[in-house]
Amino acid sequence: MTLSSIIFDLDETLIDREATMMKFLIKQRQRLAGLLDCSDIPYANSVLKFQNGGYANKRTAFQSALIELNQEESHLESIVNDFESIYGDEAIAFPGVRNTLLELKKDFSLGLISNGRSKAQRNKIRSSNLDGVF
Repeated sequence: MTLSSIIFDLDETLIDREATMMKFLIKQRQRLAGLLDCSDIPYANSVLKFQNGGYANKRTAFQSALIELNQEESHLESIVNDFESIYGDEAIAFPGVRNTLLELKKDFSLGLISNGRSKAQRNKIRSSNLDGVF
């Protein structure tokens, strides 16, 4: 018997990247409240707007949001460091993803690809309980 394979992309296939990023950005603004003099939702929406669906350079997106929100650009390094350290720790998988993958795993070899940063993607896999599936 030949075992067939299915390969999945992580973001926007298994993980809701926009919801994950929104949740991260709201919590980031709260963590960095001493640096960011703005509200959670406007901050998150501004950063998301400049991220071009996740394809834009994160540093540039954060910097553009700071400018748009009239925030101190001197805080950019702290914001980027926070992103690089924490992003992905609370990923939001699309509904039914884990159960579907476990069912498919019975008959198929499953693979995963992503062009995202390794640390963040591994965090997403772990935090969404998908580790061990692939």
